[in-house]
Amino acid sequence: MGGCSMSTESIDAFEEDVLRITGCDVIWPEMISMEHRFLTFLDVGSTQALGGYNQANMNFLGDKASTYASEFVKSVGGIAQVPNAFGIGALILSMFLDLALSTAKKTPSAESVLLSVFSQEKVSEVRDLVDAYTKRWKANIRDGEKMIEETRHYEQLLSDQLTRVRNSMLRDGQGNTRSVRVWMHGAAFHVHMNIYQEALRRAQGSRNADLDIGGRQRILSYIDDYIKESENLLEKYKTFRKESLSIEGRCPVWTDVCKPETLVVNENGQSIKIKSRTFYGGGASDCKIKILDRYLEKMYTRCPPPEAFKNFLLKTKNKLNTLLLQTGSFPIQ
Repeated sequence: MGGCSMSTESIDAFEEDVLRITGCDVIWPEMISMEHRFLTFLDVGSTQALGGYNQANMNFLGDKASTYASEFVKSVGGIAQVPNAFGIGALILSMFLDLALSTAKKTPSAESVLLSVFSQEKVSEVRDLVDAYTKRWKANIRDGEKMIEETRHYEQLLSDQLTRVRNSMLRDGQGNTRSVRVWMHGAAFHVHMNIYQEALRRAQGSRNADLDIGGRQRILSYIDDYIKESENLLEKYKTFRKESLSIEGRCPVWTDVCKPETLVVNENGQSIKIKSRTFYGGGASDCKIKILDRYLEKMYTRCPPPEAFKNFLLKTKNKLNTLLLQTGSFPIQ
């Protein structure tokens, strides 16, 4: 039998069941939101936040705190007071604190929160660049000028790679939830690499006022561009998400009357069971398509795109002058 004989009322009832159980997370997964570590350390007061994180670790470890402190000092090349521990520097140092904590607890060292954010096979180049930069950052702790030079170098490489990832998703349709997450966090990291190098230049007095203005304008341009690009990516993400969803139901072999009971998220193997009160009859495949289309239409009306990334960049923009004046060292205690 062609077409879908399921009534609009029945479809609406099924959709309400799905909405009641799933909320907005099915179409806008939490993974698209910003990692808390980025919000904490890529903000004003990042050095103080790093000190608070370190103190919490030491309090947790108790008599193992001395091992933790010595492991941290060893991991950063024997420096007990690390300079330029703000912004990107604070974010990277939090990774070294994690590794020291893992050693002091004698637990297997899991991948750092920083690098795990960028774990995605299809866009591994972003992770590789961030990983390489953290190693160069550590190598240049004692050399401010070299730190500026290396940050500029890797910032340019990351910018080019983010463009490739964006084009792959927008033009070639090669994307999923994790690739969107990688791009967003990569863009956030890139903006703050620019802020970090400008703050280092200002702190070292290696720039005049005119060049300072140029650096600030470059950062603002990146922020505006990334906000616009993120809106395009989230719109494209609707297509990615639709392709990862399907409606399944039980159809007795002697009839074409089916009960739609499962919304399947194919991207991660998740299945959401729906206790539906409705049935669809002739043209089961057509009904599945109709239900899914109506479901997504309603969900995207009720659930606007997440704004965590956009808000993060707008906050950065509003605080830019203060962020560019950051300085600070981190003493392990």
